[in-house]
Amino acid sequence: MKIFPIMVTGSLLFLTSCNANEQANNDKVSADSNQVQAEQTTNKPAASQDNTNSEWIADVKNQLIMQKAVLPQTVPVATGNYVAVNIDDNTLEGYNVSFYSSETKKDINDPSLTSNENVQPLAKFSANVTSEASNTFPTFNEKDIPEDMSVDLGYGIKGMIEGAAGSTYLQWKEGRWVMQVKTVSADNRDIEAVGKEMVEYLESHSLPAPNDNGFVEVSYPAGEDNAETRIIWEDGDTIYELSTTGKPVDALKMAVSAE
Repeated sequence: MKIFPIMVTGSLLFLTSCNANEQANNDKVSADSNQVQAEQTTNKPAASQDNTNSEWIADVKNQLIMQKAVLPQTVPVATGNYVAVNIDDNTLEGYNVSFYSSETKKDINDPSLTSNENVQPLAKFSANVTSEASNTFPTFNEKDIPEDMSVDLGYGIKGMIEGAAGSTYLQWKEGRWVMQVKTVSADNRDIEAVGKEMVEYLESHSLPAPNDNGFVEVSYPAGEDNAETRIIWEDGDTIYELSTTGKPVDALKMAVSAE
C-alpha cells in the first residue's frame, strides 16, 4: 500500500525536473534570440537619421565664411549610405556646396570626392550676393490660361500645358513660385502626373518664402527617367540655387528643408 504514494512522489519529481529543464532551455533560447537581435541592431547600417538633420550640417556651416549661411537640412540618399560634402567655393559674397552619397562616412572636403571624375554629386547648393536684377525668374499668369491648355493639378491649382519646338511644357504657380516641367514631346511622358505629384507634396510642405520671386524648373532629357531640377529663389540681395538630378520631389524636399 505504500508503493503508490512513493510512485506519485517519484513522478512529481520527474515532472518538476522536466519542467525546470524546459524552462532553462526556453530562457537560453530567449537569451540567444535577444543577443542575435541586439547584434543585428548594433551592426545595422546607418539609417535616415545619419542623412537628415545631422551634425554635419552645423559642421559645414561653421566652415562657411558668409554670414547667416543657409543649407538644406535634408539630403535624400539610399538607406545605409551617408551624406558627404565638398565645399567648392567659399567667400564672404557666397558659397557653393556639393553633396554626395557615400557608403562610408567621410570628412568634409574629403579628397576622394573630387579626385575621381566618375564620382558625381547628388546635388549642388549655392548662395551668392548680387546687386543686379536677375532675369532668371519667368512670369506666369495663372488667371489667363486658355481653356484648351488648362489642366487641373489638384487642390484648386490650374496649370497650363503647351508644346513648342519638339518639347512639352507644364507651368503653374504657387504663391510667388513659378513651377515648370519640361519634357521631350517624342517621349510621351505624363508630365501632368509629375505636376500633380509635386503639387501633392507642396500641399503639406512649404518652400522658402522668396522676397519677390522663386522658380522651380524640372527638365527631363530625352529618354531619361531622372529629371534635372533647378530651384532658385531670392531673399534680399542673396540668390539661392539648388540643382539636382533624380526625382523632382527629392529636390523639393531639399529646398523645403533649407535654413
